Amino acid sequence: LSRQVVGAAMYLPGNLAEMSPVQLHQAVRQPVPMELREDADALYEQHIKGVYADMVDFMSRLDVSLLPEQQHALLNTTMAARDLVTAVKAARHLQVNLRKHIDSPNPVLREAYSRLREQCGLLLLELRDWANHADSDAAYLLQESDARAALFTSDFQRTLQQQLRNRELDGWQATSLLNDLNYLDRIRRHLLRGHAGLGQGMPVNDE
Repeated sequence: LSRQVVGAAMYLPGNLAEMSPVQLHQAVRQPVPMELREDADALYEQHIKGVYADMVDFMSRLDVSLLPEQQHALLNTTMAARDLVTAVKAARHLQVNLRKHIDSPNPVLREAYSRLREQCGLLLLELRDWANHADSDAAYLLQESDARAALFTSDFQRTLQQQLRNRELDGWQATSLLNDLNYLDRIRRHLLRGHAGLGQGMPVNDE
């Protein structure tokens, strides 16, 4: 549910799960019809807030005499739920600027937000694919994901600096993009940690 809300908040296609990376690359560079631009705050209120509140209430009423392994499982589940909610909240923040700039007359600014959307979509595709791998592959898959994210961040920042020097972006636009790059990283880290806590077998680095 969190993955679906994050995807909708980033205006990603509803059939993302069926897409290849190449199809995603093309899709995020197409105009997004107004009727498909869902409001992240409304999505959070409708699909996340109530579910999370119910989960917290349920877990608070569990028998306190749980076995140690049950207590550990409960703690993991509680933390996973919190991480998934945090990822959705980060997507809400990112959507604020995305909504402003997705139709910008500046093609450089539009492309920058297309890249952020594409990177988020690739993350969601990674999480889809992880379900098809054995736990023994999880550490390697996570290492690959971290490496790809680091490369993207480095390239995005380098490109942004060059665009500033070329006067293709102004300081306000660049600052917004850097803030949203940080929100994207928060989405990634918290979704990964949430999946790990739900028993996907992924040892997630908390850095």
